[in-house]
Amino acid sequence: MRWIAPALLSLAASVASAEAGGFCAVLDEGLSAGTGLRAVTLPGFGEVACKRSLGLSGARSLNCAWPFAYRVAEARAAFEALSADVENCAVPARAPAPGVNHPDSYDLRLYSYQGGAVAVSLKDKAALRETYVFLRMETVPE
Repeated sequence: MRWIAPALLSLAASVASAEAGGFCAVLDEGLSAGTGLRAVTLPGFGEVACKRSLGLSGARSLNCAWPFAYRVAEARAAFEALSADVENCAVPARAPAPGVNHPDSYDLRLYSYQGGAVAVSLKDKAALRETYVFLRMETVPE
């Protein structure tokens, strides 16, 4: 697993095909049901593979994850910076705090964006001794 260097915390996100449009273009492309978007690049972090999923309700999601060493300060800083980037494009959504069925720490921020939902989360995986920053972009089924 590749650990992220602290000096590389420039988190103005972009995608190779959407760099000119900035982070809002990443959200646009990630929420497009027919898009070929398969990776998201955070400057300084390089490209990370993202996976598409289809929910039972018909919602389509794009899920991206950035790994860090367990509970390092850089993971929290990356989470805060990514959340700020999303908030520049999206509207924070009110949602009940989800229950978590394990003792690891978990922080989640939900946003509404152009008929879809965007989530940024920070999760400690104690058994793996890793911390992850996740970005999920989900379309709302029609």
